[in-house]
Amino acid sequence: MSSSFETDRTTGGPQTAEPDSQDRGSMLLHVDRVVLVGNYARDRQHSMLRFADLMSRELNARGIAAQVVQPGDFAARRMADVQRGLGKWLAYVDKLCLFPVKLRLLARRSSRRVLFHICDHSNAPYVRALRGRSVVGTAHDLLAVRGGLGDEGAMCPASRMGRLLQRRILAGLKMVPWIGCDSESTRRDVLRLTGRTDVGRIRTIHLAADPRFGRVPDEAAAVVLRGLMPEPAGSYLLHVGSSQPRKNREAVLRVMETLRDRWSGRLVLAGEGLSPAQREMAERMGLRDRITEIAGIDDSILKVLYAKAHALMFPSHAEGFGWPVLEAQACGCPVICSNRTSLPEVAGAGGMVFEPDDIAGMSGAVLQLQDAKFRQTVVSAGLENAGSFSIDRMMDAYLDLYRSAMNSCGTSIS
Repeated sequence: MSSSFETDRTTGGPQTAEPDSQDRGSMLLHVDRVVLVGNYARDRQHSMLRFADLMSRELNARGIAAQVVQPGDFAARRMADVQRGLGKWLAYVDKLCLFPVKLRLLARRSSRRVLFHICDHSNAPYVRALRGRSVVGTAHDLLAVRGGLGDEGAMCPASRMGRLLQRRILAGLKMVPWIGCDSESTRRDVLRLTGRTDVGRIRTIHLAADPRFGRVPDEAAAVVLRGLMPEPAGSYLLHVGSSQPRKNREAVLRVMETLRDRWSGRLVLAGEGLSPAQREMAERMGLRDRITEIAGIDDSILKVLYAKAHALMFPSHAEGFGWPVLEAQACGCPVICSNRTSLPEVAGAGGMVFEPDDIAGMSGAVLQLQDAKFRQTVVSAGLENAGSFSIDRMMDAYLDLYRSAMNSCGTSIS
């Protein structure tokens, strides 16, 4: 953990890029650098941190100097031991009080040829510190905002403080001049909830399948799996993510219960462990000895879990995008997911898509994937779909958004 008041990471500039990358990047985008406004590390929002790092890496590869800045942990680190139980509030000091001041000073010191990219919509209020500058933002999902507004369908209930914060985020989104949305589903939410009419400034820019995810040789995978689960690993269903209600892990448990006497595999939960209620549910179903929980894994291990899984189970009620779907497909893993929000859009023809409560349908898909010919058809379609979500396509769209922002700096939004 950095001990600095504010963290930044400069990841290179034009001199490190190959000529063809420069042709796609800085020669077409007249900026001195892009400042990527990232997330507070103590919040452990891993997907958001990964997105900022991905943008930084890819901008650098295209000859564009990229600098990631994020709130430091000045208050939380210095006072948490003294003020036990106040960590959440001290984090607010770091994020909402100290960092905007630092960001405002950075903006004032920067030339007009510097572009600021707020990499997570939950940080949209930082736009107030960047008035008069070229600013774009990324909206990953507005589920928490919807929950803060009382929308039960988002399955993101909010506390009183949470409702205040989500309204603050929504107010910030109304002010961010240009926004890239991870999915068309998220774009619809942005337009509906902000009431903005400048639809050309709110664009769908699909995330890319990270090129680090791909097929894994059997021998290398076997070594990793031996250290993660009971011997032999055997066949397993995989769920990646948290135990939040919207992730619908209960449906995955019900699928396992339905398949009890027809399929002998395990359930592997990568990420957050079972919630107390889910653990009780698994005990009641007699499934505890068939569940493996794996926390704190890095991408190299996650890639193996995808590559050797019988299928990824992802029956979420709501998603802003659904990165695990693409990651699994890129690793040759069949995907069984819900038909809600962005998931059909992301899974494409390579996904086996069901209503989130269609236990019989999802259970049948697990059994159907035992047929080698059918399985290969699903895997091939998934690989083709994941390939269409390319880094180049995503970055070209963001560079076009950057150009629009640079060309319109100082103009108002409707």
